[in-house]
Amino acid sequence: MTKKSMLEYGQDDEHDVATRLNEHFTSKKLPLRAVDDGGSGHGNDIIIQCTQTGDTVSSIECKNSGGSRTDYGQFQVRYDPRTGWQYHNTPKSRPITRHVFKKIKPQMDALVHGNFPPGPKMTIPETKTFWNAYEPDRTLSLISGDVVKIPIPNNVISEYYLQKGNEYIKIEEDMYALKHGSVPTLENRTKECYAQFRIKDHGRKRTKDKVPIDGTNKQSYTVALRLKCESREDTEFYTVLNQVYTSS
Repeated sequence: MTKKSMLEYGQDDEHDVATRLNEHFTSKKLPLRAVDDGGSGHGNDIIIQCTQTGDTVSSIECKNSGGSRTDYGQFQVRYDPRTGWQYHNTPKSRPITRHVFKKIKPQMDALVHGNFPPGPKMTIPETKTFWNAYEPDRTLSLISGDVVKIPIPNNVISEYYLQKGNEYIKIEEDMYALKHGSVPTLENRTKECYAQFRIKDHGRKRTKDKVPIDGTNKQSYTVALRLKCESREDTEFYTVLNQVYTSS
């Protein structure tokens, strides 16, 4: 049996959440429909629409795991030996990630400096050059790994998903509001929030006759936003559904 990828697990979770939402809407006779819309792209995971008008009334970000390796947004950086670490702008860049970078840049510059490849994308030889310069006696992987962890304010991840257009986030079997209201907020239930600077392995990009071509692997300087949050009875999935989506 082929092992599922993290993407496939996430898509399965989104489909399951949409199904459970629609069952709830039907039982409460609500004119609402949930659509799992995120997929592998950068859109919102679950869109909730009015069945009468087709208008979007809310949206939900889904995380099937709340583990320590779960990313809640990320961005790439590049290195300049004269000016240190720099934010890498893309069409999908968000104001909140630029704000995070400004806050963590002084610590990144102080803690991680040397004769590094510029990035943000790197080949395996370039990645090995980074590790040999930063951690010469490293015994772990020379392809990927965590570099440095820097604390950030507890509201950052809520702001990230608000800027994507979400109102709620589901993490495992808990659901939190992203802004203050009747449902407990993610910010208030966050115990730790941090930026994890790491070398990310994006895998092999090119093949010939289904055989990977050497030298086409891609890694990058990536900063992932991560958190640890509390799970309580008042954030249990169905508890929140019954509070937010009530009978018509």
